[in-house]
Amino acid sequence: MKKVGFIGIALMLCVPSLAGAEEAASTGVTVSGFIDASLSTSFTGTDIDKKITYGVDQVELDFSSSPAAGLTVRTDLNVFPAGGAIDADNLIEQAYLEYYFGGGSDGFSLTVGKVNAPVGIEALDPVDMYQYSSGLLFEHATPSNLTGVFAGYTSGAISAKLWMANDWDKAGSPDLPNFGGRFEYGLEELGHVALSTTFEQGSDQLMVDVDSALKFGDVTVFIEANMGMLDSEIAIGALGKVNYAFSDSYSATARFDYLDQSKTGGHKGMSGTGAFLFAVNDNFIGAVEVRADKPDGEDVGVTGAVELIASF
Repeated sequence: MKKVGFIGIALMLCVPSLAGAEEAASTGVTVSGFIDASLSTSFTGTDIDKKITYGVDQVELDFSSSPAAGLTVRTDLNVFPAGGAIDADNLIEQAYLEYYFGGGSDGFSLTVGKVNAPVGIEALDPVDMYQYSSGLLFEHATPSNLTGVFAGYTSGAISAKLWMANDWDKAGSPDLPNFGGRFEYGLEELGHVALSTTFEQGSDQLMVDVDSALKFGDVTVFIEANMGMLDSEIAIGALGKVNYAFSDSYSATARFDYLDQSKTGGHKGMSGTGAFLFAVNDNFIGAVEVRADKPDGEDVGVTGAVELIASF
């Protein structure tokens, strides 16, 4: 779980890096990032004796540069103080070069490296999330990161990408490549609808995911449906989420999701989540969440969390 108590330490650790980053920015390097901290607790189940857990979940430093027209070089570095041993794959969330052959930001592009997987409706970084926790589809049914070669095309409302990569969430794997793609159609200010898929050679494992975000005034609706296939067995999942913005500073999210991977050896269960989000200013945001999980054949587990995020 995420933690809050060491935010001061994380800030001190970032100071030397930021000092060098300011000097680098003058030569064309943009630096951004965030500190994600929280406290969490369990209201039911055996974890209730643990009471409250504090700590820092994530400190991220992002470096981006455009040394030539159409070329972007980016590296996102993550540190997880409470997450156990840190290796190169955990430390480097993204590291890629992206080149648009037209020299701008649309048309045909080529991306090489490690990227956040362009699959599903939920984001990886907490600054982009509409609640504290990730849903079951994000946790069990879709990749978080992919390392490989990505060919893309962007024009107006249409965005498409094809890739050949390592297995899900593996920086390097001596195996047959994983093929995939995503097609997204933008609905102007209303939102988008998208189709993503991956296919793993050798195991013949197929995943198909449909996601959509639709905005109606102060209400944003998120929908995702997922199907997986392994050895002719089917796994299915679905997510529905609604966010209502009371103002520019306050909003609330309700989410329900269900996943059945029992026939493919994975997770089966459902969860319901309620969250209240607030913004002190553009660089200081937070969330309060209560979540109930019902794994198949087990009792309902209820957890709660308070999260604070400072970005720069």
